[in-house]
Amino acid sequence: MKKTCTLICALLILSLVLCACGGGSGKNSLVGTWTGEKDGITMTITFNEDKTGSLAALGGLLTANFTYTDDGGKLVMTPEEGKEDYMSFNDVTYTFDGDNLLLTGEDGTITFTKN
Repeated sequence: MKKTCTLICALLILSLVLCACGGGSGKNSLVGTWTGEKDGITMTITFNEDKTGSLAALGGLLTANFTYTDDGGKLVMTPEEGKEDYMSFNDVTYTFDGDNLLLTGEDGTITFTKN
């Protein structure tokens, strides 16, 4: 009974936190266009509400569309067919640091700022 009560309390607290954040549609939402830099290369990544997105780098010379799933801190991006080589971070974790989005994968962390 004590474990059940603890679990219910934890779920209530989590629900309150998510509501306070706007349920993912507020400040800490992936949805939008973000710009970051890695190894001197500027990248722009857009996450749409319909779970699609796009990535552009090198001034738009390199582009890839993708679909994504968001599992509360884990992000899986699946590039469109034929663009698999352009997206090396298709399974990453994400966090927010103020207004910044931090994507962390096997190649390290990239900090993005919302446009």
